[in-house]
Amino acid sequence: VAAVVAVCFAILYYCLSDFLQLPSGFDLIARMAGVLFGPAAREKLQHVFSTSPRQAMSKVVRKPFGGKGGSVGGLWNTGNTCYQNSVLQSLASLESLKSWLSSIEDGIAAEALQDLVEELNEVTEKPRVKTASTAITQGSGGVKGWMFNEQQDAQEFLQGLMGVLEKEMAEVVKYNKEDNVIGLEGALDEKAPEVTVPEDSTTRSPFEGLLAQRVGCLNCGYVEGISLQPFTTLSLPIPSSWTVTLEDCLSAFTAIEPIQGVDCDKCTLNAVQQRLQNLLATSEDPSADPSTALTPVIRETIATRLAAVNAALEEDNFTPKIPGVKLDGAHKVSSTKTKQVMISRTPEVLVLHTNRSTFDMNTGMMSKNHATVRFPATLNLSKFITSHENLSTDPGQPISVLKPVEGGDEETQGGFYELKAIVTHYGGHHNGHYVAYRSWANRWWRISDHDVNACTEDDALAAGNAFMLFYERLS
Repeated sequence: VAAVVAVCFAILYYCLSDFLQLPSGFDLIARMAGVLFGPAAREKLQHVFSTSPRQAMSKVVRKPFGGKGGSVGGLWNTGNTCYQNSVLQSLASLESLKSWLSSIEDGIAAEALQDLVEELNEVTEKPRVKTASTAITQGSGGVKGWMFNEQQDAQEFLQGLMGVLEKEMAEVVKYNKEDNVIGLEGALDEKAPEVTVPEDSTTRSPFEGLLAQRVGCLNCGYVEGISLQPFTTLSLPIPSSWTVTLEDCLSAFTAIEPIQGVDCDKCTLNAVQQRLQNLLATSEDPSADPSTALTPVIRETIATRLAAVNAALEEDNFTPKIPGVKLDGAHKVSSTKTKQVMISRTPEVLVLHTNRSTFDMNTGMMSKNHATVRFPATLNLSKFITSHENLSTDPGQPISVLKPVEGGDEETQGGFYELKAIVTHYGGHHNGHYVAYRSWANRWWRISDHDVNACTEDDALAAGNAFMLFYERLS
């Protein structure tokens, strides 16, 4: 009877899990173990349950290394390097990266990565396993920067590698500019044509985009301006839920965030203006106590300071130096400001990192957020991109919104991306294992270091423990 009840409960749970956004059965078991026996037990089970039941069955029925039709290459784990291998496998599926690498002439890391990508992408009948060059792993920090914190290292490795490649590209740009500099004789010749080096879009990293950031005060409405900040990856917060969508994470990332108790220069100057106006009004009130009346000299001083404050406000100079007027320290006025970021310029390759690190207020320790993140094969990023035409400086409103077009639809602003690779993480915050899913040669692959298996797109999309997502812009 107990067995029948258990089976019925399992079937009911499986049927309702998607509808009620419940964790998978394996995740539930791991979480229960964590409650009963501590975080170590949960992390161990999370590592054991490194594949879903369907993926586990796929590995049984398929031949290793992809079976019929050959296989792409794998990478040896040379000692806690799964975080590197998963990122390198993901990079191998990006077409725009290859053209950028080819433009980095004489770049040691660029040439090594280009060779590795070609080797990994070659489909052969016999299994092949490679070892990444130290020009790639050591040059970006790699093992030398190993902190035994796998929860962050995959993203940090990518950023370090991109930094090395961008430096090599900077050397190419510098050399090209020096090669086009006019000599002394040409510079003295007034008839010599002016030589300029045109900006080449191929020199820009395909991972580089721009974020538009706005910070404004809800009390006085002042916004310093909309600043632009470059990015190569976007670290997205995960809303508090067992199951969330990638759109939920992007919405949380671009949401208007209130920040309380922040000093505001304009509010401070407005408060000074109000105090000076009140002093003058009181001194001119005939019903006021004569003993509190201001002398003509003091009234003139107040009027002079008030005129200086009014002029500063008209000129949007909120930190003026006015004799006798204190605007710093204890005289600052605090208010509530808002902060919002949106994507201003989209990159060719969009790398999204799901920030799974959480701080436990009870224990004072970091832990991993095991929420399932659902993501699409084709991503429409349009609602998170600024329109560049109607930018709002109202701190209570979004920086920009999609404009309706003919037919009732909204403009897309070129924000469509195709999923190319996924980096997943199994385990807890302090340990675990990285596995890559990537699309190449008209099929999907699940790659765990040297272990390469063909899988379906559905298998890849079912990887709810996604840590990094690699999307490439559709032309």
